[in-house]
Amino acid sequence: MPILPYVTVAEVRAEGVTAGMATDARIEQMVALAQAYFEAQTLMFFNLREAMSIRLDGTGSPVLELPAPAQVVTSVTVDGQTVTEVIDPSNPPSTGAFVNYNDREEDDYWFPRLEMYGGPLTRLERAFYYGSSNQPYTSNVRSTWPWGKKNVLVVGDFGFVEEDGSTPMLVKNAIIRLTIPRLTILSAVNPMDSMKMSESLGSYSYSLGGNAQNMWGFVNDPVVADIIGNYTRVSAMRSV
Repeated sequence: MPILPYVTVAEVRAEGVTAGMATDARIEQMVALAQAYFEAQTLMFFNLREAMSIRLDGTGSPVLELPAPAQVVTSVTVDGQTVTEVIDPSNPPSTGAFVNYNDREEDDYWFPRLEMYGGPLTRLERAFYYGSSNQPYTSNVRSTWPWGKKNVLVVGDFGFVEEDGSTPMLVKNAIIRLTIPRLTILSAVNPMDSMKMSESLGSYSYSLGGNAQNMWGFVNDPVVADIIGNYTRVSAMRSV
């Protein structure tokens, strides 16, 4: 299934990019590059990828991090064995099951994960994971994702998206802000134009400043930097 771009050619052209400045194909290429850069910086993706199959390494812990929030989990198998989802948190099953943490109103959206429950607690789990107000369960069962190389298969719909499945508007804005300078600088007729300190195009403007471009070749835009900071996933070392 093709991965849809965060912004369309029409949305970029609406900012004043003319046919003389860039072809549709060139815009698509620059949008794809900007999208790859944004995802590399945030360690997340921001469109809905449906019926996606992801193979992950078993962690040996209760937490299995996902590449993006799981909007729907269709199935989970570990070493070929099916694991069920906990539907009613107040009544977790006594056998292995998982909880999908994807609440938009909580930090879960920035730390997408499946947490395993089921099976008897170890003494360490009882000591360090329970008896805390941060823990949603007080039952005497918990389990882990067995260690393994790509032994966990998760199938579902994934993406850091709005409720209607769309890309967040701030993310779209960042992609446009990353794309337009690449198009205008690379299409400059006068070589001196590529050395300009600032430029405006339609409703969009940017300042190159002293250090014009980063190692990816993108303009160092403080607005984009702020958006990247707001949408970067929480560190894997975060305590849960």
